[in-house]
Amino acid sequence: MGNISENDPVGINRAQEEIDSLPPAQPAKKNILSRNRNFIAVTTLGIGALGAIGGQLYADDPLFFPAAGIEFLTEQACPPTPNSAMEEVVIDFESPDTPRMEKILKHADIAIKTHDEAGIQKVISQLDNYRKNMAEKYGFTLQDSRESLDSIESATSNSAMLTAVQEYFSGLGISITDQPDLIKDMAQRGKNLNLDSISPEVFRQISRNLITVFSRFPKELVAFSELDRIVLWEKLPEALGVTINTNHTIHLVADVFIDEYDSSVVANHEFGHAIDGALCGIFGSRRDPEYAGLNTPDFQYGSFENYENNVMYGYGDKNILEDKGIVLESMLDTIRNPYELSPVVQAKQKLLLARLEANLPGIAGYLRSISNFDPEAEFDPNHIQN
Repeated sequence: MGNISENDPVGINRAQEEIDSLPPAQPAKKNILSRNRNFIAVTTLGIGALGAIGGQLYADDPLFFPAAGIEFLTEQACPPTPNSAMEEVVIDFESPDTPRMEKILKHADIAIKTHDEAGIQKVISQLDNYRKNMAEKYGFTLQDSRESLDSIESATSNSAMLTAVQEYFSGLGISITDQPDLIKDMAQRGKNLNLDSISPEVFRQISRNLITVFSRFPKELVAFSELDRIVLWEKLPEALGVTINTNHTIHLVADVFIDEYDSSVVANHEFGHAIDGALCGIFGSRRDPEYAGLNTPDFQYGSFENYENNVMYGYGDKNILEDKGIVLESMLDTIRNPYELSPVVQAKQKLLLARLEANLPGIAGYLRSISNFDPEAEFDPNHIQN
């Protein structure tokens, strides 16, 4: 309207005319959030309720989805390892084998060389008793498996054997089933196990080895892993075992447990993934700069180049999860001789064991006490298996 002076009556009149010609003032509109606050509140509560229900069904945790979302968005990494735990592990690694362990190993060597089956069984019994004594010494508990194994031996049906297995694992806080859950196992596909199609003698061996492998893990270690369920399958796509840490479940192909050695390798590996998830978190297991920083500069996961000095087996080149799974696999019931491994893999052994020690004080000493370290062994990169 320009400048108006009180000495300019014409200008004042013209300004008043312009003001009078303006449309009447409209009431202020409410903020869109204010106008829809009830709708937003109801929608938010609805989404939260669905998330809580979904989390409860999938992971037995109503807060699972919000917690996982926060962990993902904040790019949570695996926590750093305390120096005190690493120092303890270094001391344990430098300690000699116990006299009792050396004696058992000598008996084992003689029994194997002479093909003495009775002698081998005696050594196994000696080792089991020694393992139990050492666990108690360091404050851990190994669940007795004798009653369950006896039940399996006397069982006349596969369903009775499965019941004996389930009763044993319930003592570890783990449910074991041959029937996948529609919700909890929606991320896993495979061929369901049909107990009626397996001969009793084969399933007896499967049941026996399932219990034997897990009987070597301290109950405290199993509890720390947060492992809640094991699902047995006839077949899984391109795998013998799969670990889903989001709902604390391990999926296993039952036939693996026909063979004692395969049982130990596959079960230890998948249990190692569960341990890694408990140590680092769902997303922190992948975001582990402390562990990845131990690799040589010329190594990159997935390249299948320069892996000989960085992983225990070639499969560890696939990604950091499988690398850690293999290292943990080799140290959860007894620690593999570090002197036959590369310096990088030795460092990875110590780091993962230190993480366990930080959460379960005494576990490093216990595992070292039941292990055989041979300083005369040498690392040979040409013997790295794929």
